[in-house]
Amino acid sequence: MTIGGSGWLEKDEARTNAKEPLPIMVTVGFVLHEDKEQISLTSTIGPGETAQVNKIPKKMIETIREL
Repeated sequence: MTIGGSGWLEKDEARTNAKEPLPIMVTVGFVLHEDKEQISLTSTIGPGETAQVNKIPKKMIETIREL
């Protein structure tokens, strides 16, 4: 997770944001690859191309549900 845009942050703002808990995220996609360390997903898949690839470390995954 990245906080802030292309500009500088005030130190107090950065420290406050750094202490906030990580959000729980939900990702939905087509599995392109999976091994013991990671899963790689894409949101859109065609006959010869896909959208961007999202690689998620398995240590960050709470649950996987097949739809």
